[in-house]
Amino acid sequence: MQEIEVKILEINKNELIEKLVNLWAKKVFDSEIYAEFYHSLNWEKIRLRKTNIWNFMTLKVKKNLDWVKSNREYETNFWDYETFVNILLISGFQKFWISKKYRVSYKLWNIVFDFDSIENIPDFVEVES
Repeated sequence: MQEIEVKILEINKNELIEKLVNLWAKKVFDSEIYAEFYHSLNWEKIRLRKTNIWNFMTLKVKKNLDWVKSNREYETNFWDYETFVNILLISGFQKFWISKKYRVSYKLWNIVFDFDSIENIPDFVEVES
């Protein structure tokens, strides 16, 4: 999937959500996300994400554009988190980062607004299309 995203830092989350709801945006996600990041010896990167509902693996291939972040993403869901981690480790990938955040997402037309809260960081929104 082609993804273009913009992150806006230090937002007034409640005010923005209220404006989106008034435009008929629908809440599509509301949960904590635990993520582990892995890299190969060539620094190919894979992200594993876990919520109370699903597990996802994402391989992101960067496209270099000067004015916006753009990635080609390959993503799939899976059930057995620990087995998937073992497959990565056996394949030579190494864990290099862990994160935990709370996300509330709204969708308006084909635009997704992900409102993230991470400890010790001001709230921000990621807008994707």
